[in-house]
Amino acid sequence: MLLGTARAIKELREIPLWLSLSTRAAAVPLRQTQMLVCRYLILCEYASRDPQGRITLHNLFNRINAVDFPASHQPFAVAIELTALRRAVVNEQLTVRVMVLDGVNHEEVILETDPYCVRIEVGQTIATTLNVGRPVFNEPGDYRVRLIANGRPIGFHDLAICRIDRPTEL
Repeated sequence: MLLGTARAIKELREIPLWLSLSTRAAAVPLRQTQMLVCRYLILCEYASRDPQGRITLHNLFNRINAVDFPASHQPFAVAIELTALRRAVVNEQLTVRVMVLDGVNHEEVILETDPYCVRIEVGQTIATTLNVGRPVFNEPGDYRVRLIANGRPIGFHDLAICRIDRPTEL
């Protein structure tokens, strides 16, 4: 498959982005000018890389339970895989935004990471992780972790923040 052709772009649009372990990733629809495709975006407590360069993800999640609000969550990692569709991408600025979803079109950013630079050539696929600070969730509800490349959204993962009852002591 030659990347950059109309057929390749159509095939990349049709790649299923559902992952096992009830972890869901979704990609923003492709535009003809888009250079990067986010093949997956996974939330985990932390990620480690072995000497051979393989990434191990620890404690995947798509839901956070809290007794009291506002609730602070420990820092976490976002694992991503990116593929370049068009000309070489040099110094692509990646950021992760944690957002509150309120209604249909309103999104409020509650946390944004520092930019992370990545260089990726046409047809190349890279996997990496980005660390996210300590988000504070003011109330239960639907949130979104969005991957931004040079100001353009290229992938996201929905995150549910749920209120639970305080555990009773025995």
